[in-house]
Amino acid sequence: MTGTEDGSPITPETTPELRREVYAALPAGDKYQLVFEGGNHFAFSDTGFQDENRIAHHHPAIQQISTRFWDAYLKGDAAAKTWLQSAAPREACDLVEKDVWEWK
Repeated sequence: MTGTEDGSPITPETTPELRREVYAALPAGDKYQLVFEGGNHFAFSDTGFQDENRIAHHHPAIQQISTRFWDAYLKGDAAAKTWLQSAAPREACDLVEKDVWEWK
């Protein structure tokens, strides 16, 4: 999970583009990528660092997709894995057209 504006506040050389290289380099098999259009580093936090311009669908999508992931891989829930390996997260999580949901 990352965003198109997800740089590093600590290490400026960690760019959003660099974060996306990780998924591209992974071999196929149970790999997923969610990229939020306009998502920054703090979209993934529920602390005082929240951006007042936070995009409303990001946090609920993070919660739902990560929960399904843990259900699939920690609980062995086949239905959760099937859900992840489909277009269902796009609709269920109100992802916008420019958000990326992919798996390999």
